[in-house]
Amino acid sequence: MIFDFEPTQTHSLVEFCQKLNLNTYTLNRTAAYQTELAAYKFHKQSDIKSFYQRFINYHLLTQAEIMKAAVVDTIDKQSFKISTCQFII
Repeated sequence: MIFDFEPTQTHSLVEFCQKLNLNTYTLNRTAAYQTELAAYKFHKQSDIKSFYQRFINYHLLTQAEIMKAAVVDTIDKQSFKISTCQFII
């Protein structure tokens, strides 16, 4: 599962996963993330990072439940400006 926060980087990540014969499912949550983040009006970077983690976990677990899947591993490369990639089965 790939959280799409930046289309160009997401496309590169999808291509990479396809080369490894991994199935991908892309969640475009950019607008929802920006809307919710703006509503909270955080000032500290640590608060934004904490919100980001809670946002990702909520949407990941919700989507996994919808897909009747289990979260088995996660990789978050947001600090490297790469889309977030989560592994579920």
